[in-house]
Amino acid sequence: MEDHSKDLHRPSPMVTCLLCNARLKESSLRNHLTFQHNQKEKPPALHKCNQCSFETRYPANLTKHVSSVHNGEKPFKCELCPYSSFYRCVVRKHIDAVHLQNKRKKCHLCQAAFTATCDLTR
Repeated sequence: MEDHSKDLHRPSPMVTCLLCNARLKESSLRNHLTFQHNQKEKPPALHKCNQCSFETRYPANLTKHVSSVHNGEKPFKCELCPYSSFYRCVVRKHIDAVHLQNKRKKCHLCQAAFTATCDLTR
C-alpha cells in the first residue's frame, strides 16, 4: 500500500543541513548547499553500511538497517500466524488487514481508510 499521507497531504520532507543546521525542504538542499556553502553536492553521510549503499547520519539507524535488512531479524511476531517483522507497526497492520480485515483509521482530509495509524502519519 502506498503511503497515503506522504503522497497526497504532506509537503516535501524537511531535512537539516549538516553544515549550519538550517531546516529546509529536501528539494531545496542542493540549492542551499550551492549558494550558502559553495558546495556542489550534499555532504556525505557519517555512517555507511559495509554491505550495501545505505548511508545515514545516525548510528542507531545504521544498526537498525543492518539488523533488519542484512541479518533478517524480526523480533515482533503475529500471535495468530507465523508472520513476523522487524517493526511492531507492521505486525499491527498485518493483524488488522489480514486477520481482522479492519480499516478503521480514516484520513481527516479525504476520509480514505487504512488498517494502521502509521499509514496516516508517515
